[in-house]
Amino acid sequence: MRQVKVRLQLAGSSFSGLEDDAALAGTPRLTEERRLYFDTAGGALAAAGAGLCICQRAGRSVQVLELPGSNREWPVPGPWPVLEPGGPLLALLGEGARDLGLTGIATLGRREWPVAQGDATLELALVEGMLGLADRRVAIRDCEITLTAGPVAKLFALARRLAEAAPLRLSVVTVAQRGRMLAEPVPRSVKAAEAALTPAMTAADAFRRIALSCLTQFRLNEDLVLALRSEEALHQARVALRRLRSAFTVFKPVLGAETGTDLREGLRWLAQELGQARDLDVLVRRAPPGPLLARLTAEREAAYDTVAHVLGSRRARLLALDLVEWLDHGDWRADPATRSLREMPAPDFAGLALSRFRRKVRKDGKDLVSLPDEQRHELRKDAKKLRYAADFFAPLFQAKALRRKRKRFMDALESLQDSLGALNDLAAGPEVLNRLGLLDLPGAGALVEGGDRAPLLKAAAEAHDRLVGTRRYWPRPGPRD
Repeated sequence: MRQVKVRLQLAGSSFSGLEDDAALAGTPRLTEERRLYFDTAGGALAAAGAGLCICQRAGRSVQVLELPGSNREWPVPGPWPVLEPGGPLLALLGEGARDLGLTGIATLGRREWPVAQGDATLELALVEGMLGLADRRVAIRDCEITLTAGPVAKLFALARRLAEAAPLRLSVVTVAQRGRMLAEPVPRSVKAAEAALTPAMTAADAFRRIALSCLTQFRLNEDLVLALRSEEALHQARVALRRLRSAFTVFKPVLGAETGTDLREGLRWLAQELGQARDLDVLVRRAPPGPLLARLTAEREAAYDTVAHVLGSRRARLLALDLVEWLDHGDWRADPATRSLREMPAPDFAGLALSRFRRKVRKDGKDLVSLPDEQRHELRKDAKKLRYAADFFAPLFQAKALRRKRKRFMDALESLQDSLGALNDLAAGPEVLNRLGLLDLPGAGALVEGGDRAPLLKAAAEAHDRLVGTRRYWPRPGPRD
């Protein structure tokens, strides 16, 4: 069987919370190693989901090429990569391999235990050390669990048990990727990366790839929220959760109506918990200097305290583990009722999904000017789902003949979203101030009034008409559209 590995990052400074776990009984195997990480100046290896390092241990140097789903290792004479003719590194990078440079040096200590869990055999490693480049340093404290034989459920059961005993979070970056990040300025946020979809994928494969992309975006921004209290990172963390929840909606026919309900509820809960801090970020930016701004700023700090508590909670930390296990091994993958949709080519499913949400936006936006705020808010959510679906499936519609059509469609959709977003801000501001008891403070009126609704409603209606009149850029999926 193929080995399955889960890597967890420790949020604290010590693994002491794990000392009493039975998995750490016995004397561990101790190793010390030095790792030199390499990539091209343009990050070609990272872009390919790969990593390259020279691992120096006990007087020996081994070149390790980490590839999606597998590793290649071979001995080398020194601390610099060897480019073998016809070898995997040259096959991956071509002439770009000549541009390889050092991106980080890690000094690591590993403690490794063999673990037997019923009919499963696992390896548990605690990795501690320092990763550096020039004058920048980052501590490494990882827990790695590898399943070598037996059911995958035993691996995730052990990971959950350890995460309950110590503040461990799912890691979405390798040490090599962290080295690459050291070479760049510390970001304030991480925007969504395009999921690497191909026309040869099935709908199920596409969903998995999209969901993991959303999870990666969330985890990277979660770390920035906790470290920097960055407004931009909180916003992008919420964007990642919205994208992930939208992926569940877009792929609902593939997943089935009943599967993944606990995960969807967990994602909804987490998004709500981050919502108040985001609302306050928006109001703090708009508030004039004075007592109102001071109160809003204090409320914002308290809201970020709550965010930190929520993100550190057992429920939030285990949610990512549950999602990763479910994506690869959940019951949705074996449901006979959805098999034909799971195995449908991804471009065909994309056409069905985009048409479905386009129809919904067209229907729900009729008489937009006279819609109540609640229904207009639902239209805004429909438009977001259509936008996320269009972004998810963008790699499947890159033919030159489609690019101009896609740009016209996306421009019209963005215009509708901007207009509906401005209207939503007018409606949401008073609700937040009222909830905080701040409506009577000087300056609150300006935030509540915000502007004239009439031109915004007119612009939204015109944007909706323009979107409805814009031709689709994806192939017609069936008789209805």
